[in-house]
Amino acid sequence: MIDIHCHILNQLDDGPKTETGSLAMAQQAIAEGFTDIIATPHHLKGDYFNLRPSVAEHVAELNEAIKDNGMELQVHVGQEVRLHGEIIEGLKNGDLASLAGSRYVLIEFPTQSIPVFTEQLFYDLQMAGYVPVIAHPERNFEIMENPERLYEFVSHGALAQLTWSSLDGKFGEKVEEIERDFAGKSVGSLFGDGCA
Repeated sequence: MIDIHCHILNQLDDGPKTETGSLAMAQQAIAEGFTDIIATPHHLKGDYFNLRPSVAEHVAELNEAIKDNGMELQVHVGQEVRLHGEIIEGLKNGDLASLAGSRYVLIEFPTQSIPVFTEQLFYDLQMAGYVPVIAHPERNFEIMENPERLYEFVSHGALAQLTWSSLDGKFGEKVEEIERDFAGKSVGSLFGDGCA
């Protein structure tokens, strides 16, 4: 299995504080059957500013530590990019990372709303050869109030990544109910994750 959204890199965002914490997460992932993890530290969320070169350096260090500890797990470069208007430029100039070098880009909406430029940006991303993947849409207030908004994005080619812990109620009953509804629609474009 592959975890496409994981805050496993230490000292970059709200993930583990130490390498020991990162290695503990790696061990847990292996125990749960994961062979690969895409490290997706926050970029442009609050004080978190994690450009691709820095993420790649941390991934290389963690992969070396995993190997040194005799674990069989591969960590790949990614980012959870806060929605902003310069995403395509950042992907082109190497500041931003897609998921493991693929055409999929993990994008986080603001909690309260969906900016008016989102549809155009997603269209432009797709025209540039990328697929936007909406990170945990079940936690966005606008989508909570109007789940059809998510359906609109998915029907126009975006994907959605649902957070596993939302299904077990970690983020409250409302989020759990919305996620179960999304998952139950079987739209064929929903991912889950292990540790976001």
